[in-house]
Amino acid sequence: MCRFRYETMTQTQLGELYGVSSHVIGRWLKEAGLRQGNKLTAEAFQGGYCCRADNPGGDTYFWVWRPAKLVPLLERHGHKMLPLPPVHLIEPPPLSGPFGLRTDANGFSEVINADGSVAALVPGRQQADKLVAVMNVAHKHSIFSRTTLTT
Repeated sequence: MCRFRYETMTQTQLGELYGVSSHVIGRWLKEAGLRQGNKLTAEAFQGGYCCRADNPGGDTYFWVWRPAKLVPLLERHGHKMLPLPPVHLIEPPPLSGPFGLRTDANGFSEVINADGSVAALVPGRQQADKLVAVMNVAHKHSIFSRTTLTT
């Protein structure tokens, strides 16, 4: 599971995690029982999936979602986040070898950490093979576990 940079996110930000629009997220929320029409359901509140956010300098408010609670629910409904979601929304996973390689649905090579999370996307297999080899040498010599590198 990734670490989110924000405790709450708008539907637009959630859409960025999945590569879809806020409207698609809204449809998924309805399918998950958290929205009914344009209103939030009791489950959305009681389950802690959402909270109120006030507009700065105004008398209005809007609803935001807690990704730490919502993302696992969306995954249980079959929705998968992008392999490398935007770093302005999530903390990238730490590098942890040994590293492997797999191909994603778009034909890109995914360099994967030992836990299966994506460490990097590489457009070609030949470049990916070389990157994995270098990263595994660095892992073997504990380079990624050091807090500082010396020259």
